[in-house]
Amino acid sequence: MSKIPISRRTFGTLTAGAAATAAGLVVTSRTAAAATIAPDARLGLVWEGAQEAGASMGTGAHYGLRNTGELIWNSFRIRRDNAVTEWAAPKVIATGWTTPVQLFSSGATIYTIDASGALRWHSYSAPDTGDGQWHPDSGTVIGSGFQTMRKVAYAGSGIFYTVDSSANLRWYRHTDVLGGKGTWAPGSGRIIDDGWGDLHAFTAVGGNIYAAAPSGVLRWYNYSDSWGGQGSFDPRSGSIVDDGGWQLATSIRAIATMPWITIRTIDAGSTLRWFRHYFNDEGGVWHPNSATVAGPWPR
Repeated sequence: MSKIPISRRTFGTLTAGAAATAAGLVVTSRTAAAATIAPDARLGLVWEGAQEAGASMGTGAHYGLRNTGELIWNSFRIRRDNAVTEWAAPKVIATGWTTPVQLFSSGATIYTIDASGALRWHSYSAPDTGDGQWHPDSGTVIGSGFQTMRKVAYAGSGIFYTVDSSANLRWYRHTDVLGGKGTWAPGSGRIIDDGWGDLHAFTAVGGNIYAAAPSGVLRWYNYSDSWGGQGSFDPRSGSIVDDGGWQLATSIRAIATMPWITIRTIDAGSTLRWFRHYFNDEGGVWHPNSATVAGPWPR
């Protein structure tokens, strides 16, 4: 596909093991245990409230999977300048989650993939407070064979993108996000692009896909039919939107916080960082405080 240059910003290297502190940040210090949970199963995005015009603060929450197998829910307050000012005390909402190798979430819905390639659906009733109950069908297997995929990204609304062993990009959509039945949209598994071999990690929101290369550059793609899987790519897809450091991210997740796309990363030192990106007709724009350290994760 053709590509044209767009504006980009260099944040400098994402340093593994960087100090998990920032001005005004309230976090609980802890020493990370030896990693027993797969790196890409440690972070789930729950929600982040859009800040109203004139408002100085917003709120949000994340899921986190500790090395002990405890799934936590943790809320935060965030300023307009992209800096977390306060974390609430984490709440343990499940235990025994020692088998996921990947975890994806949006709101009440959580998807996990285990080493056998089984994709499981879970639903938690109170993603806004962390005081809920689990849907009785949580843990239902809704797909299989995902161990053959080199990479998997969740784009929200049941939409998944995967990169298979032949470097093909595939599209899927789970149609029962709220109920957990194993039903998929027609055409799920369709190849929508090829040549995705140069990939370290990737994430997506709807049709916006961010792909980190082993060299550390981050590329942006936009697919026109994330709902039906029969679209095409914006001609600017594949353009570099950041120049380096992304090879150190062990987990990358994204969520829509209109008009921005909010991206979270964790590195090998368990440091959580915030980024916000906005893509418009003139090119890509990063929030000036992107790469802000938000503390150790999971807490």
